Amino acid sequence: MKPKWQHHPEHGNNIYSIDIKDALPHLNLQNLVDSLNQLNLKTMSYEQIKNLIFSFSGNRNLLYFKSDFINELYRGRIYQTESLPANISEVWYPSSNKIERFGRANKPNQSMFYCCAYQHTVLAELNPCIDEYICVIKICKNKEVIENKIIQLGFERKLFEIAKVKNPDEYEEFFKSKEKYYESKLIINDIPMSELSDSFILNKYYFQQFTKRVSSEENYEYYPSVAIAEFWFNNPLIKGICYPSLFKSNDGFIFPGPNFAISPDIVDQNYKPINIYFYKVIEKNGNTIQLEMKYESHSISENGDINWLICK
Repeated sequence: MKPKWQHHPEHGNNIYSIDIKDALPHLNLQNLVDSLNQLNLKTMSYEQIKNLIFSFSGNRNLLYFKSDFINELYRGRIYQTESLPANISEVWYPSSNKIERFGRANKPNQSMFYCCAYQHTVLAELNPCIDEYICVIKICKNKEVIENKIIQLGFERKLFEIAKVKNPDEYEEFFKSKEKYYESKLIINDIPMSELSDSFILNKYYFQQFTKRVSSEENYEYYPSVAIAEFWFNNPLIKGICYPSLFKSNDGFIFPGPNFAISPDIVDQNYKPINIYFYKVIEKNGNTIQLEMKYESHSISENGDINWLICK
């Protein structure tokens, strides 16, 4: 099953629709999603969940954000001691033979590059404790154009706002007033409302699965999000998934994202490490974290060795 993108240059270079076909009849999607949410994932295999998600994601016209890879990405990991990584490989994505469990978008023995658009989102997502250390790596594109694309999941509020735009002549004015997320645009003119409804229902379900907190004892709860990732990665054009941050502040505010799960080959071929920062957590009050920068990379060699500078 390979989703096919349809370009609509008459409305702008970044406006696409998507047509996903499968063998199933067009059923009531909300009923299917409700049924899936009621399943006991603990008693099911990943393949069973995957087959269900592949089934109801097919045979309907779906509208989604499709965007380019952004210039800068951040990734981090927690250290218990002030033990500086000697090589970039220590903070890069883990090799497939070291991955034993399901993750947000990966199966066992499958590498995935998880990262964020902003450094502060990395720090919030890691949620460190006092006296722990955080190593954050900043990577940048080394190619101006990456042919592959990112699919953006879970931004259903923006989808609803876009649905209010009925006249193509309104697109330019509408998108000018919105955030940069709107650089990835959707074409909705002449799309039946039933198909828009399907897009909202599925997008909401994808949002729920990609922002669900999963404990280490309930690894099977990742089955749906991994199946969604596999569905989209079946399209050779799609090499990344963008989804909202899990982190919420004390007042319920969702921390600015977005997060990304990116195919490692795209990162290896198109990005290079620029800076690495090593922090110590000095104080923590609720979701407010005070950090002290202990070290910063002075240089990174061609083979990934890190030359550190002490910060004063």
